[in-house]
Amino acid sequence: MRRVKIRPGPDAGFKIKREVFIVTTKMSFTAAGDMLVQRRLPGGYPGFAEIAAEIQKGDFRFFNLETTLHDYETYGSQYNGGSYLCAPPEVL
Repeated sequence: MRRVKIRPGPDAGFKIKREVFIVTTKMSFTAAGDMLVQRRLPGGYPGFAEIAAEIQKGDFRFFNLETTLHDYETYGSQYNGGSYLCAPPEVL
């Protein structure tokens, strides 16, 4: 991190000394598409370790959660054909 001091010129009409911090940190992002999670997968599931390692490369990770999280308090909606895509909150 560099520290840069900025001082107003003589025309400014005030004598306030300000410090500005410039952060030069690299960040990485991992983005995935739709994620349809319904249960927690065991660690030994074939291919799980490779995908998990790829997703965890990013400092920030984003995906589109294609389900609702709740404890099955309601029924499937009649407006989407009775679909019941949901998962308990513990899967995350």
